[in-house]
Amino acid sequence: ELRQTAETIIVHSGGTEARFDRASGALAYLSFFGLPIITEAAHSPRFSAYRAPGDNDNWLNTALLRQLETSPAACEAELDGSFAIVRVRHQLQSGQYRGHILTSYIIDGNGTLTVDNSLELSQLPPLLQRIGFDFEVNPALFQVGYYGLGPFENYSDRQSAARVDQYWTTAANFYEYYQRPQFFGNRGGVRYAALLDDGDCGVLIAGDGKPFNFHVSNWTEAEVADALYPCDLPASDRVIVSLDLAQMGLGTSGCGPIPLDPYQLVNGNYQFRYRLGGQFGRDLSADGRRISLYELL
Repeated sequence: ELRQTAETIIVHSGGTEARFDRASGALAYLSFFGLPIITEAAHSPRFSAYRAPGDNDNWLNTALLRQLETSPAACEAELDGSFAIVRVRHQLQSGQYRGHILTSYIIDGNGTLTVDNSLELSQLPPLLQRIGFDFEVNPALFQVGYYGLGPFENYSDRQSAARVDQYWTTAANFYEYYQRPQFFGNRGGVRYAALLDDGDCGVLIAGDGKPFNFHVSNWTEAEVADALYPCDLPASDRVIVSLDLAQMGLGTSGCGPIPLDPYQLVNGNYQFRYRLGGQFGRDLSADGRRISLYELL
């Protein structure tokens, strides 16, 4: 079911409810079988090329990436067979730099939400810290599971000690203590992830057949960047999710060379697709075997 008003686009399908704000293009509300996942427009997925700078980022002009502003250009919806499709166009700007994003929210008859992002980033700064999206979910979804590289934080040039497995932790436990707060907690090579409440109900997240980077935090990147010491971070039980197509490597520029060329993240045009669906229970396997997200959703 697709309903449209002058202010809102509402989709109901297979136990999923999604509401979009026409003015901002934001996914203002998302629930699976009555369980709220995203509860307001300010928590909608938002593009970011910025992470809270660390010592290894001291060679980058991260201010330009932090100042990147997103403004809606168009929002439209249609039914295509058994699919409801909401398309949102955004413009990006930071100083003289420009970019464009076309996001297609595709909800099928089973209620699975596919988010397909076409990213025109060739006119952004030459080097980016990350290419991804941040969104805030219901704080009750504090249990976090993922199938990917772990159990500790890892990056494209810091993964040899990590191994692929299924891990369970909490949003708060993603935090890594640094004397000066900076970006932390990334997990690479993730195939799927789940955020659950204390009744083991919540949301399942998957890439489109390609591993992605995944991170959960109680703070925004800006809040982490503005804190001089860990004690300056505000008390928070928020659950802020970051899904990244890619992240810049670390290098050793705090005391040595910048990341090698294969681990640098350059501007250009990219495609990033992920899917969201309801999840009930911590068992992400069947008959003792690993199963793909396509079976799960």
